[in-house]
Amino acid sequence: MKAITLAKVTLIASNAACFSLSAAAQTDPPDELNTLTVTGRSSDLQGDVDRDDIERSLATDLDDALRSQSNIRIGGSTANTQRLYLRGIEGSNLSITVDGARQGSNLFQHRGGLLRIDPQLLKAINVDAGPVAADAGAGALGGGVRLVTVDAQDLQQSGQTLGGFVKGTYGTADELKHGSIAAYGLMGEHAGLLAYFSTADNEDLRIGGGDEVPNSAGEDDSYLLKFSLLEKDGHSLRLKAEQHKNAGLYAWGAGDLPTEFYQEMYAQGRAGGEPARQELQRESYTLSYGWNPTSPLADVSVSVYRNDNELENFTHDTVYLTEGFGGDVRNVLRYRLGNTQHALTVGADYFSDEGSSRSGGTDVNNTTENLGLYLQDRIRGNRWLLSLGVRLDDYETDYGLQTVTGNEVSPNISGEVTLGGGVELFAAYGEAARGASTIPVGWAGRITDDAVIQGGDLDAERAQQTEGGLRYQARSAFRDNDQLDVELKVFDTQIEDMIAFTGGGGGKPVTEFYNLDGAFSSTGYEINLRWQYARYETRLGFSHTTLEDNNGDPVSVVRRLGAASGDTLVWDNRWMLSQALDVGYTLVAVGALDDLPEGEPDKPDYTTHAVQLGWQPPTLAGLTLSLVAENLLDKQYTDHTTLSRGDIRGIEEAGRNVKLAAQYRF
Repeated sequence: MKAITLAKVTLIASNAACFSLSAAAQTDPPDELNTLTVTGRSSDLQGDVDRDDIERSLATDLDDALRSQSNIRIGGSTANTQRLYLRGIEGSNLSITVDGARQGSNLFQHRGGLLRIDPQLLKAINVDAGPVAADAGAGALGGGVRLVTVDAQDLQQSGQTLGGFVKGTYGTADELKHGSIAAYGLMGEHAGLLAYFSTADNEDLRIGGGDEVPNSAGEDDSYLLKFSLLEKDGHSLRLKAEQHKNAGLYAWGAGDLPTEFYQEMYAQGRAGGEPARQELQRESYTLSYGWNPTSPLADVSVSVYRNDNELENFTHDTVYLTEGFGGDVRNVLRYRLGNTQHALTVGADYFSDEGSSRSGGTDVNNTTENLGLYLQDRIRGNRWLLSLGVRLDDYETDYGLQTVTGNEVSPNISGEVTLGGGVELFAAYGEAARGASTIPVGWAGRITDDAVIQGGDLDAERAQQTEGGLRYQARSAFRDNDQLDVELKVFDTQIEDMIAFTGGGGGKPVTEFYNLDGAFSSTGYEINLRWQYARYETRLGFSHTTLEDNNGDPVSVVRRLGAASGDTLVWDNRWMLSQALDVGYTLVAVGALDDLPEGEPDKPDYTTHAVQLGWQPPTLAGLTLSLVAENLLDKQYTDHTTLSRGDIRGIEEAGRNVKLAAQYRF
């Protein structure tokens, strides 16, 4: 268990990828160009979840792991209903990667784009909510989420070359039983091998008040094998094989006429669908290589991946799958120009996703390809930072028998200036493009041979993101050696030329594709505070987001595009009472939502409380006992972003959930 330490003061260039500088660098820039480091994204008050956060919450899915982020909502409480929304924008419109491997297209409805990855595999979750840099990848219309898995070196205990852990977790809300085991071996100072396996089994979910959600029981298995060679004579290499599988008797769509099963669900006031035996599986293989010699003009990295998602419905004898592969190659050149230092990234990325629908012995395939070329220059002056770049995306997408091609140029610029007294101002603007629609693979298999593309061609979807604000940092603000960080942001995201289609749902054929007029917009502001003193840390995050559809009307939930939520406040606290005892408390408060389409009922406010406790018995080295109680008051509520049907509310979230865990490190 790690003691809380004061955060390193970090100066950043807005929310685009930028430099990572120590506090001393603001007034005394180093002479060596190699100290000008380039990170995937700035590390600000909101947007990053580390391994300590994940272990403290006993996270068993991404909903648990990301609950401390006020600008993220995950609607749907069960395995096959969860959807992620960042500033109200659904995950289908984000760039979501695991170790650089782009996640595939939606398989059926939304499933397949973001799976229930085991959080214990993760070293970090980085959330890019604002405009992204040119080297952040293609199609990030609303930002991105980057998940990074652990290396063997991350688990190493002092002086060990062999080790690992075993862990067991039990949760009361769904009678979760989760077990995991990891083993690692280190070969010298630089190389390591990690093997991990976990299995989980849960029963039907109990919601607040005691009712259960039918057909929500399931099973999960995760595997990871990873080799990591780190900083060996300027070389680094990572090889990873990963698999995650989820299976259960889950609801499957709604159909045209309700069956007896979900007629009863409707009578209870909850949306549902016909149950079907399902299995969802992801297999991912990644290779990344880096070469960083002493020359400031060479910092090369190469990565390639293959990522396959498959959803099989045994009841209906259908299979939907995506086979994706891609890669990225780049070099960072560091040089001086007058009184400024530059880190110029030059590179190219590529991905190909082939979606297949198999039903009744017939296969239907659809492919999307994208080649991106990019430049991003990050410039540092004495008291300012500037990052500017551009990317060119050349794409090709199948729409049945028709193929749409095109290319788009997306610029970005961001900057920050230090005013003194701990105050920093920042602003950013960025564009992104995507040449493919969010049509699920299962529905793409229903495109008719005579499907029409309005006007004979489709424009790429485009997003313009703007963000700005200020930060304030102070030490000894209230107590000696404390640290206070305050951040205020305003943002505006406009997504234009959204590609829509006619048909697909309820087994209907897809007969037409077209660009929507107008823009889908997400606007709002965020306030984040952090105060640290000795072994106590408190964080407060507040997010206000307004969504409007392409007609300028308020949004409730638009499938595969966005969902509105009330104002969200997250207050998270952690105390290290001693080296052996760690206590935490988290409050999540969501305000009522009444700015909704005409005829839809208001969505009520709700507040939940959670406590966390971790203890390392002094007499049993390596053992950690943990307790987490979520939704402590057993509140019955539905997340505002959960899919609903008119007056029929979506499935409620878990009721009081007490999780107990024991972990032994060896």
